[in-house]
Amino acid sequence: MIGVRDLEITIGARTLMSGVNFRVEKGDKIGLVGRNGAGKSTLVDLILGLYPPTRGEVLINGQSPKEYLETHPGSIGYVPQVTALISGSLLENITMKPGHRSYDLESLGDALRMANIEDLVASIPGGLDAKLGTEGLSLSGGQSQRVGLARALYNKPSLLVLDEATSALDDESESSIRVALEGLRGKATIIVIAHRPSTLQSAEMVLRVKSKTVTKFESYESYKTS
Repeated sequence: MIGVRDLEITIGARTLMSGVNFRVEKGDKIGLVGRNGAGKSTLVDLILGLYPPTRGEVLINGQSPKEYLETHPGSIGYVPQVTALISGSLLENITMKPGHRSYDLESLGDALRMANIEDLVASIPGGLDAKLGTEGLSLSGGQSQRVGLARALYNKPSLLVLDEATSALDDESESSIRVALEGLRGKATIIVIAHRPSTLQSAEMVLRVKSKTVTKFESYESYKTS
């Protein structure tokens, strides 16, 4: 469960948002919408514990994000808009264990399937051993995003945050990932900064960030008709 109470975010003399209150139940899917620069990514950064709010609090299961990460390492999966690849194999980029050949085969298989990346593994020379990064194979933006999603899913996170993480995918790939993520419903809490309205359709809550406020909608339908 994520609780945000009386949140205020101020950078310098500028107040990005104030009086933000919402509660996310375990296993729910939440959509964040708003114009560029409205504060969506900033709100996500606070939930991830990258920096503290100016006022108010963010709690994950009753703990601050920093405390939660310390007591539950690997429990938060984050997929940014642009995935940074390390110099290493495709396998190492997913497991984030450079130089290590040991991995959880079941978790890897699930991550590859849900990120719709099995076709990439099959199509490139070397498969999972193919070298990526500055000295290896150059991937497209969509392929890199799928690697980033597989990386986030590999540890079976209890909280998955997607920051427009399917923006570079074609419609077919985005649709297959959206369907796969439905398999996480009830198992992981999902927060999505939405690139396409279709991403919001099954959300239990939509949060619209606008004019220093966050407006809460109890469903995609109520947001769509607002």
